[in-house]
Amino acid sequence: MSEPGKVDPAALRDTRAQLLNVAESASAAFAESQAALREASNGWIGASKQALEQLAAHWAERDRENLASLRDLAHHMALPADAGGSDSAEPL
Repeated sequence: MSEPGKVDPAALRDTRAQLLNVAESASAAFAESQAALREASNGWIGASKQALEQLAAHWAERDRENLASLRDLAHHMALPADAGGSDSAEPL
């Protein structure tokens, strides 16, 4: 663990990688759920089918927004050391 006011670049890179992995895993799981939902909706009719499709579209949009937010957060976690610098703790 680094001193207060210092950043541990190696730990930050690890956390960033974990964040991206979790985001990608969640997005893949959501895509599978969406595919199953589309398949299941074939048995639905009328207003129920329309409501299900609207809900699925809303969920898909939220998934895109959440994934973009997580990627943006991970992007802001990048350090100049990520380009090949040292792993020593850097001041905030």
